[in-house]
Amino acid sequence: MLTLIILVLAGSAIYGGWRLWHKPAAKNEATSTNSAQTKTADQYLVVKQWGVKFKLSGDINDATYTPKDSLTIYVSAAKLRAVRGCENANILEIQRGKANDFIGPSKVSEIIANNPNSLTKLGDYYYALVAAPNSCAATDDSQGRAMLNQIRDNFTQAIKTVERSD
Repeated sequence: MLTLIILVLAGSAIYGGWRLWHKPAAKNEATSTNSAQTKTADQYLVVKQWGVKFKLSGDINDATYTPKDSLTIYVSAAKLRAVRGCENANILEIQRGKANDFIGPSKVSEIIANNPNSLTKLGDYYYALVAAPNSCAATDDSQGRAMLNQIRDNFTQAIKTVERSD
């Protein structure tokens, strides 16, 4: 009887973990789908939460975003999701912060002092693209890695065009 109870509890825990693991992915897809509607006819990605927009070009004309927190959004595009291994990855982030905040692992004031061209300033905020250290593209997929690099470059250029949307 005790063995049966332990098996039922273990099975419930495994099922609960599986449900939790898959639940955020479904939420992100819904948010990404809804955020696609924030793109205007002029090919801008409008981030309503921040009151800004980014001009889109090249391989990211269909860009979408999913909010992560008040200073970070995940960004994606169809061509990124088409790269083998990147189908559901949240690897590209646009982060914003004030001088005393962090973008990636570095304090904004340090980035300003050491590499100011990697940031774009609008109002009190600095914006930058942050990519996950481990790429989603398969190591044996040179074409996928090249596409991923092109998409990173396109998002980096989009950040340089940030302007108020209100």
